[in-house]
Amino acid sequence: MPRMEPLILVAVFIFILGLMIGSFLNVVIYRVPRHESIVHPPSHCPGCGRPIRAYQNIPILSWLLLKGRCASCAQPISIQYPLVELITGCLFFAVFLRYGLSFKTAVYLPFTAVLIALSVIDFQTKLLPDVMTLPTAIIASVLSLLTLHPAVHAVWEITPLRATLGILFGAGPLALVAWIYYLMTRREGLGIGDIKLMIATGALLGPAPAFLTIFIGAVTGTVISLPLLFSRSENRYRQIPFGPFLSIGAWIAAMWAEPLIRGYLRLAGIE
Repeated sequence: MPRMEPLILVAVFIFILGLMIGSFLNVVIYRVPRHESIVHPPSHCPGCGRPIRAYQNIPILSWLLLKGRCASCAQPISIQYPLVELITGCLFFAVFLRYGLSFKTAVYLPFTAVLIALSVIDFQTKLLPDVMTLPTAIIASVLSLLTLHPAVHAVWEITPLRATLGILFGAGPLALVAWIYYLMTRREGLGIGDIKLMIATGALLGPAPAFLTIFIGAVTGTVISLPLLFSRSENRYRQIPFGPFLSIGAWIAAMWAEPLIRGYLRLAGIE
């Protein structure tokens, strides 16, 4: 049997790691909005409270073998669980394919996990928890400060200046829109959590990717919202959270900001 290439083995490992992280993200998604500890008690069925055994907690496979039901009480287990695991595994795999064994991979893998968890939490609760957005912003800011050392700057280009500009270009437009909307309606039209998410994104990615994040988020949000708005569904006026669309934009910007921006400038005849 031919020996597998080392990078293929690493890619498989990254995918499996993503599945395992996705399983943990399901715990985060369930417990953080309820202000529960994510480490204690161990995983258990929310219906009957029985602990979930290790062999019942294998990503995707356990859900399939259990036919989407708790082994103890037969209560249905949401398809969210295997979907989050699979999406995390696939996105982790994509990050590795894009950046290989690099410092950027080490940064963007946890960033991807945070974006996935925030997207699902915001979709379910209309909230982007500070306990996730603020630490991300702080870590991104500290990382930019570390680039003052030449060894770090050689592998990470987001300096303190670029991080600051990223915050201005990312959070600034959203804060301005939220302020104008409030002045006109005296109602909150854009959650402060979205602004905090863009502070973290801008500090991590820099100015151009932060602005691209907003653009992609606005476009994808519009594409999803317009059909619902013009439908006759009772939910057509339901508030649609912006966090998942910003997260999509942030992940795409982290992966392909440079070629996307360069391609746009070329089409516009600017470059």
